[in-house]
Amino acid sequence: MRTIPKARLAQVGRNCLGTLVAFLIGLILLGGMPSAVAAEERHEAVGRQGMVVSVSAAATEVGVRILRRGGNAVDAAVATAFALAVTHPAAGNIGGGGFMLIAPPGEGPIVVDYRETAPAAASTDMYRNQRSPFGHRVVGVPGTVRGLALAHQRFGKLPWRDVVQPAVTLASEGFVLEPWTARSLNELVRQSGDFPELVRVLGKDEGRGTWVAGDRLRQPDLARTLQRIADEGPEAFYTGSIAEQIVAEMTAGQGLITAEDLKKYQAKWRRAI
Repeated sequence: MRTIPKARLAQVGRNCLGTLVAFLIGLILLGGMPSAVAAEERHEAVGRQGMVVSVSAAATEVGVRILRRGGNAVDAAVATAFALAVTHPAAGNIGGGGFMLIAPPGEGPIVVDYRETAPAAASTDMYRNQRSPFGHRVVGVPGTVRGLALAHQRFGKLPWRDVVQPAVTLASEGFVLEPWTARSLNELVRQSGDFPELVRVLGKDEGRGTWVAGDRLRQPDLARTLQRIADEGPEAFYTGSIAEQIVAEMTAGQGLITAEDLKKYQAKWRRAI
């Protein structure tokens, strides 16, 4: 897919917990849409050689630009997923996981499984006396970065850095909030009073203000993290400096993820059912 017709790209689908649930090589990249997005915000679109669809207009445009540069569907999917880590803080993220469904031409569909896994120290009754669903102990070992890298390694056409770098730019320069994004951020910050770092990063004026549509969200810390991933590859996240920061945060918050958990995490190829 070297070109894509000019079109308003549709934003369709249902709310999902990952970044992008399914990626079809040579066909459609489909992401989720929060139920909060009003029907009048949806648009129809037609694409003859390819299409990128996600919950975020800014992230979708990243994928479209990748296609126009000569990238294939997996290149666009990976670029869009990293962009959603910037533009969809409530769900699209590098600290989570998901699945990618790929249908290569002439082959049967295959799946990359990069869901989070339990840390080695987790146990079946560890939540018995824990009332809150939040906190360091509920975090699984993240799979997104390794999963996207695995798909790109096998099917990607453009260099890894080229598909991650647009997300770096979005995080550094910022993006304009849509109405639903502003509402989502405000709700997230409102519920996160026990986590001042989250409030500092995602709250307007470090939590003192309220986001409105048209505001610009900049995330310089995330930009630096994504830049390391772009420059050094996925190992920066699992064994490098980012891994060290994750382990330090887990230790400080009595979480369970260790350096060994991160090092051992592997995304897997699965047969599609």
